[in-house]
Amino acid sequence: MRPGGLLILDNTLLGNRVLDPRDERARTMAALNKRIAADDRVESVLLGLSDGVTLARRVA
Repeated sequence: MRPGGLLILDNTLLGNRVLDPRDERARTMAALNKRIAADDRVESVLLGLSDGVTLARRVA
């Protein structure tokens, strides 16, 4: 993604299953959420709308 690019991800909370991931899908989404939050190249926010929406914008 180019600098300034915006990525929108839906269902990033998976009905709160990412808080205690017991199945492969929930573990994968929890890992993705952590990876996005730790990436210094992006600014991100996870909105608690419905089942979770993540907005990530590349800054570097």
